[in-house]
Amino acid sequence: MQGLTQKFGTLMACQRTFLAGRSVNLQQNAGLKRWVEEKHGIPARPKKPQTPYLKYINQLRPNLVKANPNLKFTEITKLAGAEWQKLSATQRKPFEANFTNEWAAYVQAMENYKSSLTEEQKALIEDIKEQEKKKLAKKEIRMQERENGKPKRYLTAFMLYSQEASANRGNISRMDFQVKLGEQWRKLDAATKDKYQKRSDELRAEYLASLKKWEDKMIRLGNLTLVRNDVLADNQAKAVASLKKKSVKHMVAKAMATKATKK
Repeated sequence: MQGLTQKFGTLMACQRTFLAGRSVNLQQNAGLKRWVEEKHGIPARPKKPQTPYLKYINQLRPNLVKANPNLKFTEITKLAGAEWQKLSATQRKPFEANFTNEWAAYVQAMENYKSSLTEEQKALIEDIKEQEKKKLAKKEIRMQERENGKPKRYLTAFMLYSQEASANRGNISRMDFQVKLGEQWRKLDAATKDKYQKRSDELRAEYLASLKKWEDKMIRLGNLTLVRNDVLADNQAKAVASLKKKSVKHMVAKAMATKATKK
């Protein structure tokens, strides 16, 4: 019971940091997990009950949307959050009491669920979790790369050809048009292909030069997980001089190990 109370307190403390966008992602991830479980013949796990804060704003949201049809989802959530802050302890009590009961039922349901799984199903769940962790880690890396302005990859010769030809796509579906372009590209004479390849090579050289500058900057800033492993190894001495930290060798090794686990 004490553990349950502590868990409840933690959830209550975290509810004020709720972000609408993250809530949507969590719901999508939960849906994905249930789909994966069903795909592998694993019983669906019990759903966690909504926190008092979430339950309140979800009840309030329809009225706020109706009263403010032009506001975005996040703006509606902010309004709902402000209304929650206005509630007195007495007004919040029914939501909190309901959550305590639902959480106790959820804990029991989870115990029953775990005891019903076979060893093979448990092992499969752990494997699925590990795969999801790697996917999320890669997604996080890509997001950080965008936020830090990583140069975009260059266009290949065929991509450059497709880019020019897209103006003549007409009403053909994208998939059929790509098939058509592939056939046209295969029939293209060598001289014309060389023209696109030369331009692609120029773009590649520009990309690699920009990428080198960007990775050097990431090393100076200490964002080592965003840098390729071979570049980390080649620039370790530069990183030591720039960061002026004795532990940089350990940081590089750790970053390389972290990236290795995400492959």
